[in-house]
This record gives sequence, structure tokens and C-alpha cells, in this order.
Amino acid sequence: GTGYKEFITVSNGGRRVEMHVPEEDYVYWALLSGRGSLNWNDGDVWSRAVDCVWQPWAIFGACGGPCPQGMQQRRRDFEYLQENGGAPCTGPKEECREAKFCSSNSMSN
Repeated sequence: GTGYKEFITVSNGGRRVEMHVPEEDYVYWALLSGRGSLNWNDGDVWSRAVDCVWQPWAIFGACGGPCPQGMQQRRRDFEYLQENGGAPCTGPKEECREAKFCSSNSMSN
């Protein structure tokens, strides 16, 4: 045999996949769940591990907050979390650095 010929269509912003198999005269379709699982109409599930990804760090901004006196802060959030056994994000959500303009003796009363 020559194998299957499939015609793939992706729609709904990449959330739906259709696969037409002419030899079977059948259309399989799947919906994407999260970032790592395709749930097919025949009950099959294709999964892949998705690692957690951080968004880029924001710029350093305000003094104080979670940071000690004399330091300014920045933070980052998750772009997306891990799925299907993928690696979690590691490292801090917030960082502090020394900043001369944050010190108490540079502030006027």
C-alpha cells in the first residue's frame, strides 16, 4: 500500500484540528485543551509535556514593597504553567536591587 493521505485543517485560532482521511471517507477532529492535549472525536487523546514559561521581567520600578529599604523592585508573571508532566517554572517572581534614590537619607520630609 501507499499509506494514508490526510488533509489537515486548523481553525478556531489553532484550537481545532480536522483531519480528512479519503481512504476511510472520515473526518477526525480534535480540540486543543490547554497547550498540550488534543482530544479527538474518536476518544483518543494526544498529549505532550509543556514546560512552564515566564513572561519577561518588568522594568525596575517602585522602592520598597516586598524589598528592603533602599531597594527597588521588579516582578514577572507566568506566560503559561506546566502541563502533562512538564517542568515547572523555577526562580523568583520578584527581584530587588539597590537604588541610591530609594535610600531614606535621600528623601526629603
